[in-house]
Amino acid sequence: MKPNIIVVGLDRVYKRIKSRFRNYNLTYIKDIYLLSDILSPPSIIFGDGLSIPYIKSIIDQIKDDKLNWIKYIYLDYRDVLLSGLNPENLIESYSKLIESNKYLDTLVTISKFPDRLSRRNLLKNEVIEEYSILTPFIKDLDVCRSLDKCKLCIGMCPFDAIIDMKPPEIDDRVCMECGYCINSCPSLLYVSPEYPLDSFELLLRTLRVGGDLNKYLLIIDRLKKIEYYDMVKARKYLTLIHMNNPLYLSIYHLMISIIYGYTPVIYVDFNREGFTEYNKLISEFNSVSKVDVIILDSLDEFIKKDFTRYEDEVKYPSKLLSGSYEDILINFSSYIDEDSLNKTLDRVPIYDVELDTSKCTLCEACTHYCPSNALKIESNGDLIRLSFNQVKCIGCMGCEAVCPEDAVKVVRRIGPDMTRYHELTMDKIARCIECGSPIAPEKSIQLIESRLRSKGVSEDFIKYVRLCKKCRMKYSFRDLYGLG
Repeated sequence: MKPNIIVVGLDRVYKRIKSRFRNYNLTYIKDIYLLSDILSPPSIIFGDGLSIPYIKSIIDQIKDDKLNWIKYIYLDYRDVLLSGLNPENLIESYSKLIESNKYLDTLVTISKFPDRLSRRNLLKNEVIEEYSILTPFIKDLDVCRSLDKCKLCIGMCPFDAIIDMKPPEIDDRVCMECGYCINSCPSLLYVSPEYPLDSFELLLRTLRVGGDLNKYLLIIDRLKKIEYYDMVKARKYLTLIHMNNPLYLSIYHLMISIIYGYTPVIYVDFNREGFTEYNKLISEFNSVSKVDVIILDSLDEFIKKDFTRYEDEVKYPSKLLSGSYEDILINFSSYIDEDSLNKTLDRVPIYDVELDTSKCTLCEACTHYCPSNALKIESNGDLIRLSFNQVKCIGCMGCEAVCPEDAVKVVRRIGPDMTRYHELTMDKIARCIECGSPIAPEKSIQLIESRLRSKGVSEDFIKYVRLCKKCRMKYSFRDLYGLG
């Protein structure tokens, strides 16, 4: 879906980009008041340093179209000055974002009326008649259902807004738009339609390919952008990403930003209900990342900062990531602070497995359940090994739930080598006492023998445990008919 491109009051920009965007519906209007006659979704509006009342009028007009307002992006010539990029690069990057976003047609906004008003609301004249909420959704319900043991998002929601069912549902009356559901799911099933991960990565790639040498990526609340334009006068080398709700910029978005050589700078409305929880998440993320995400609480703080550019070409992945948690984590692993290895985490969704080797019998129940192949069994005929690959683990808790010996525990932790399989335990393979064929791990055989003895079973019967199926049938036949 190609966006409409509308240039407002910048004839020179229109003439400059006309040939490059000849395959798009490109329109030039001299006055902002003509916008309402031609505005239709999806659209990129490029303005000429419009005054704040004009920008507000654009936002208000876009918000009136409640079902489609995420299909509009407003860029200003000040975005060009502050980023150091050219108009073509900015417009093309956001065009790629819109064209690649397959979720823009999703019904994402809900008009809400408050169930009740407090006296404080009334005294402060804070009566909300109607407002919209952009709620994340699960992009593949069948995959979510298949992870029948997983309740990560339900347990992580700080406002108990996710209903405990399969697949989970978000209660819009309780949701505070903190983004924790997006951050909690390493299966990457939760999507905010404004910036899906694959479209977000394509946006950053297009910026870098277009020559963006900025070190900093400014993620700014759309409403805060007005304040930002009004106060920041000097040139700042930042690439701008404006979102309706920057709290939906998940840990995975931040990892991708860092992989592409950016330091994320988040300027958000601190009055949002979910900000406190989001801030805790970012603090923990900074404790494990070599690149710290910057959260700004005022423009005064922002203006004092010295944002520079790279002098040389920026390195980033040679090809797009596959959109998988595994690919993101593999590429991000080189940015993990070594001091954070083996540190217990509360919020950052990186999972490890603890195994009680004294209980594990290598029965393979965990490997049979594991939907991401993070756990696997290997055998060479004499030895059997259980191995684990951390970047593949999606924290679904299935292995923990199905282990018959309670030997497995899933924890949040960064291991020393996340990208390869490493051995959790091993055992020798017991062989049939009759023909020598391999039958099972020695631990498994010993556990069965121990339990049979505790039940008072005779040794004559217990000997069958160390026979293969074929020899067991032969012994049973001889015992049954008294053959020697």
